[in-house]
Amino acid sequence: GLQYGRVYVYRVRAYSMKGGVSGYSDEVRAAPLLSLSPPKNLAAESGDTVVTLTWDAVTTKSDGSLHQGFVGYVIYRGTGPGKYDEAPLNKEPVAAVMYRDTSVANDKQYYYRVRTVDSPVKPWQESLDSLEVSATPRDTTPPGPPTNITVVPGIGRVFLTWSENKESDLAGYHVYRSVKSGAGYERLTAKPLNRSTFSDETVKQGTTYYYFITAVDKSGNESRRSKEQKTYTEKIR
Repeated sequence: GLQYGRVYVYRVRAYSMKGGVSGYSDEVRAAPLLSLSPPKNLAAESGDTVVTLTWDAVTTKSDGSLHQGFVGYVIYRGTGPGKYDEAPLNKEPVAAVMYRDTSVANDKQYYYRVRTVDSPVKPWQESLDSLEVSATPRDTTPPGPPTNITVVPGIGRVFLTWSENKESDLAGYHVYRSVKSGAGYERLTAKPLNRSTFSDETVKQGTTYYYFITAVDKSGNESRRSKEQKTYTEKIR
């Protein structure tokens, strides 16, 4: 209920548990400062172990008048609605209207709010909070495609091998087959293989087949196709 431009007088007195009352302290006088407006249109975009925040630039004070001095921003992060750390993420105000939070973990929800400040160094005056936004980073990075694929035709089957991927979050591999190069592929694996070999026992004699393999991680991201491999199954006389 304070008003800008008005001086307020304060004094304090103490009360004891037994009902005693002290005299008043000396008077102090203070006037509320006119702070900057809080940022508007705060938005959060989730990435792989990153959250990118953007907002509109602030140019006015809380009474609508134009601000001529420094404008910076401090970012607060929380683990729940309204539950924020006391200190901002950035030790120094950022002048840009964007902030990348790279200290996040995938599949965990984070909450953010931003305040405007009027100085690049402490003590600065902070605005009221922006509106709150939340974001949940997700793993969107696929593994690399399998390499060193060999395809060996046999009687009634085609045997494939390849080098194991090294990604720590690897779930397995999918094998695809077609009778036409570059088109018409069908997936032969119902779920990702946990090994780097595959025996295709659904082939026909005297047929040319094309294969490629993909790697899949535990978040369901699938790699690019491996190099296409061609083979021919001989007819048995």
